[in-house]
This record gives sequence, C-alpha cells and structure tokens, in this order.
Amino acid sequence: MTTGASIDPTILAVPPGGEASCELTVDNRSDIVEGYRLEVLGDAARWASVEPATLSVYPGGNATARVVFRIPRSPAVPAAEVPFAVRVLPVERPDTAVVPEGVLRVGAYVDTTAELHPHLSKARRKARHDVEIDNRGNAPLRVDLSATDPDGALALKVRPAHLVIPPGRAALGQVTVRHRGLRWKGQPASRPFQVKVEADDGVPRVLDGNSVQQPLLSRWIPKALAILLVLALVAAGLWFALLKPAIKSGADAEIKDKVVPNALAAPAGKGGGANPPAAGGGASQAPATGPAAAASPSPGSNNPVNNAQPGGTGGAPSSGRLDVDAAAGGGKGRAASDAVAANTTFMLTDISLGAPQGGTGQLDISIARKPPFLTLSLATFRGPQDFHWVTPIQVPAGGQLVMNLTCTTAGPPLPGRQANRCWGWMSWSGVMQAART
Repeated sequence: MTTGASIDPTILAVPPGGEASCELTVDNRSDIVEGYRLEVLGDAARWASVEPATLSVYPGGNATARVVFRIPRSPAVPAAEVPFAVRVLPVERPDTAVVPEGVLRVGAYVDTTAELHPHLSKARRKARHDVEIDNRGNAPLRVDLSATDPDGALALKVRPAHLVIPPGRAALGQVTVRHRGLRWKGQPASRPFQVKVEADDGVPRVLDGNSVQQPLLSRWIPKALAILLVLALVAAGLWFALLKPAIKSGADAEIKDKVVPNALAAPAGKGGGANPPAAGGGASQAPATGPAAAASPSPGSNNPVNNAQPGGTGGAPSSGRLDVDAAAGGGKGRAASDAVAANTTFMLTDISLGAPQGGTGQLDISIARKPPFLTLSLATFRGPQDFHWVTPIQVPAGGQLVMNLTCTTAGPPLPGRQANRCWGWMSWSGVMQAART
C-alpha cells in the first residue's frame, strides 16, 4: 500500500451549537511526489470541513490536515453517536485510496416551553384548559403535569399526568376545572389555579390560570321580573279604571235597546188592557248610548302586558368555540357559529385566538356577509391572543361569527393532527340580548 492515513482522536465529543476537530495525517509511501484530495463521508459530512482540502506529499514524507465539525443547535440534530470517515484519494494512483474512520458524539440539550390556553375560562360548574408543551431540544423529553389551587375551591384533574415528547414536536395535556359548589346568584367569582410542568432539566414551569364561576341566575333576570311586575300592575289599573266600566256600560246599553222597546210593543192580553210599563218609569226612560262592542279589546291587541319586552342592558351570557384547518400551499378553511336566534342580538365582548402548530398564513374573523373586523398573520403568534371590547360588537338576528383560515406553509403537526396543514381555533364570549322594539 503506497498511501497511509490516520485520524487522531478517533472519537470526538461535541455539544450542540459547538465545534470539535481532529487531525488527519497522510503518509506517502510511494517513490513519487503525490497529491491527495480529502473528503469527509457519512451523515456528519454536512457539518464538516477539511483545512486544507488537498495535500502534496514528497516520497517517504507525510502531511497533516485538520477536520472540523460545527454542530448546529437544532432538534434536527439528535443526540447520538454519528460515524464518519475521511477519504484520502491520491491523484496519480487513485486505486490506492484509503478511508480512515471515526465517531462523532453529539451531546443532548433541553429546551422546552409550555403555555396554558385559555388563561381565563367562564363556566357555571366545569371548564377545560389545554396545556401545550414544545420540545425544542434534540432528545426525547419526559414531562410530569400537576395542578393546584390556593383556595381549595376547585377540583382539578390533569390528563395525562406524564408525557414523552420526541425532539422538535409538541404535545397537549388537558386540565379539567370543576367548581366545588353552585353559585345561584350574585357577582361572578374568580378562582385562580396553577399548572406545574416539570421536565428533564429539573426546572419546574408554573402556568397561572383562572376560572370565573358564573351565577346560575343571571343579573338581568330580577330586573326583567321587576319590569314585568310593574307592567302587570299598570295593566290591572287600566282594566279596573277604564276598560271594565266601558264594557259594563256598553253591555247595559245594548240590553236596554233590545228589551225596553219589545216590552212597549207587546199586544194586550185576552183579559183586556195593555201591560203597564215597568216599575220605575222604564217605558219612558231613554236607552243608554255608546258602542258596546267597541269597549271589548281584541285578544293581544294594544295590551301592555302582552307587548312588554325585557329592558335594560343585561342579557344571558353566551360563549362558544370554533376550530378550522386548511392545507398548506394556499388552502383555505372556514368555520361559522350557529345563527343568532330571531328577535335577539348577540353582544360580542371577548375573543381568544390560537394557532398551536405555527406556520404562515392569514386568519380573518368577521360577521357573515361583512368585511373582517380582525385579521392576523399566523407567523406572529402560536399561543392564545386575547381581545376585549369595551363597546361590544353587535351580531344581529340571523348573523354568524365566521372564521376563515388561509394556509401558506404549515408548521410541525401536533399529535392527532394531519401534516402539511395549518390549524387555528377561536373561543368567544358575550351577552345574548332580546332585540329592542
């Protein structure tokens, strides 16, 4: 063999984001001046460089080159042993090429984030929160989940309690919040809680959440009942003061119109003589006047009780959630809420948006058949984005909340989700009010 080559050291340990190097020695055992081309082989070649890339060696001599590995800090570079080799190719005698080998040990690193969404839930008894955990490291991540509340007013259930997340992937946990007692009336009560995420790095991450318990009886119900009671009393007063006397007067007049003339026109009996007039001068008394029929109201017409509508600015709390996905490359997805019921207006006050899988594209929120009132780029957020309006957005009867998603590029899919698709969700809340007449 006219060519010899060796690597020192043959085992290199390198941390992600760092570099390591070894020395390559080439021996020319031939009787001519030989040139050599140096090339790194194997999976590690994409991180390697040889300095210099060519050598010229005299007969019986040797020369050295330096092989450098620069490892990026990325989940795409797993923590593992990666074999490599350097091919030493003689220019004059290529059939005498040699390939010394070595091993590159890529170290592990932990990089994880955790988010709770929604941060705030509103419920009368039970609510659900999702815990999204991203493993941005280059090794499988073991995670333990637990939840507590400082006041002991909540029953908290976490599932699953343990997760193993592959490198560069994300996983979802779920926290079910159950209020221990019912709240019949009064102001909504805020119940804070915490979710602890413990990963392999030993640094616990504490996520703060809040669940607001709504009363079973809304605040507008007593006001509506008071208004109905006042209207009922007004209607009763009008009945006894105006309508009932008018009906009675009209009925008396109609009876006199029919009975008194018939009594005066009756023929004399066989015993002779006309029948005497009714006692009290009924024969000479003029019949009562006034249209009796006009005094009787038709059912439901101009009736203040039947036409009464609840007033005030209160309403029944209402909330919901939409999910939509779309294919990458310009795909579009659409989701819409149920239409607002007739004679009702929905007052939108709060919206929370999320795009957990990342990617690029556009998210539009609108009321059906109207231009969007909110447009966001998917590249600007993943976790929840909360929006609150002091002056509510009105969705009229028959209207719908519409969520349109346009997907340009998709991020890494979450478990249970399809690849090459964008995914977005929206939760909303507000007040459902009766339309004013």
